[in-house]
Amino acid sequence: MRVFAALTVVVVVMLAALGGSATADPTNQHWLVVTQPGEPTRVLARGVIDAEGIVTDVLTLNPDGTFDNLATQHFPDGDLFYHGAGTYEIDVNQSSCHGIGDVVGPFDITGGTGAYAGASGNGVALIHLRFVFEQTPTGCSLRPTKVSAIAHAKGTLELP
Repeated sequence: MRVFAALTVVVVVMLAALGGSATADPTNQHWLVVTQPGEPTRVLARGVIDAEGIVTDVLTLNPDGTFDNLATQHFPDGDLFYHGAGTYEIDVNQSSCHGIGDVVGPFDITGGTGAYAGASGNGVALIHLRFVFEQTPTGCSLRPTKVSAIAHAKGTLELP
């Protein structure tokens, strides 16, 4: 319950920040992505695209502390293709099997469909994660059973 409450507070603060950010650059784009257990990952986009949608991620966490993420953001007017890569750090409490992690990495917008066909852009994403791992007789499972995340990405976006 405390994790949900904390996520709610952060989301409200970030939504307020996104809503109030007027800028003279017509290519500025902000994304807020929220992942909660048992729900689709949601995205709020403000800037060139002003829409809400859901996200499908294909995330690979490599043992060397790097990651690669191919994501599709599904909006009412089309899909946006996102490729992020960078570094991550995860700390797991071996007694509780709860973990936290931070991801920082650049991303590129690599195209889209519908109104976003031919989209391009780039920026940086900052992601804070919380994990719950299953407790096993030898410690914690290798893969989490629940993941919560809040991501804030800021960059540019151009549509043809």
